[in-house]
Amino acid sequence: MENLSYLPSFAQYILQHCLHDFIKVQMQISEEVGLPMMSFFSEMPYEQRFEITKAVAAEMLTELAQNKARQYIEMSSKKWQDNMLPVVRKEDITAEDITMINYLRKKSLMHFLAAYCTDSDQLIELVKEIDLFLLHSETTYTNVYINVLKESLSSTIAQEENITKQLQENEYLYKRAEAITHLGSYKWDLRTNELIWSDELYRIYGLEPGKDEISFDYISSFNYPEDIPHIRNGYSVAIKEKKPFDFHYRIRPKNQKDNINGPDGGGRRDPHRIDHGDHRRVPLLA
Repeated sequence: MENLSYLPSFAQYILQHCLHDFIKVQMQISEEVGLPMMSFFSEMPYEQRFEITKAVAAEMLTELAQNKARQYIEMSSKKWQDNMLPVVRKEDITAEDITMINYLRKKSLMHFLAAYCTDSDQLIELVKEIDLFLLHSETTYTNVYINVLKESLSSTIAQEENITKQLQENEYLYKRAEAITHLGSYKWDLRTNELIWSDELYRIYGLEPGKDEISFDYISSFNYPEDIPHIRNGYSVAIKEKKPFDFHYRIRPKNQKDNINGPDGGGRRDPHRIDHGDHRRVPLLA
């Protein structure tokens, strides 16, 4: 790769005599194969896409003409790794882009072989050097692609860990707030009739969080019998009309004979609220 004998002169020939046509061939092939990364250039005028393609191709050909094939591969891969490519982000490039770019480069170079040289031995050696250059390119770019994927995966994992940590902290603060204010909350899924209670609501009922199984029949046993019709009617109206509701009723916590008295003297006040427009999963406060 450091001492190519045929490719530098060929690259210099294209630069001096047919760069414009070389760019047109590259753009035509990229459209024919459906190069994925070109979707990011689709809104650009043709002239602007042409100039970007020309700049990239001229850079490659100049380095090849100076017998700096390895340096070009390292430089272009570093641009990708450092997210310095025109228009596209480094995460936007796919595995298909790598193979298709190598394909269109070879097709474009081969397109001008006949005009450049007619000596069969020289042509064979030139094709060998083109293949060598593209082989090293594809190997290096594939490694960069793998590294970009690893970076993206590591970033995603870090973000998920941070979100998990924040959720855990929020859950801790929420539980602390419920314990301090002696307020509980629960969710009621009307599709499955499943109830999910907060820890403080378990404690309000004199139950142990996570151990006592919650069901409507069971929690109804804590209600004053004379309050049950009022409770069921309140729920029924709210579910039917899909509206918020607010009422109170009395309970006798487990292992306690006396009811918990609220400020109105009629027993514990438990407000329940349904969010507007969602009657399938009901967040409530108690």
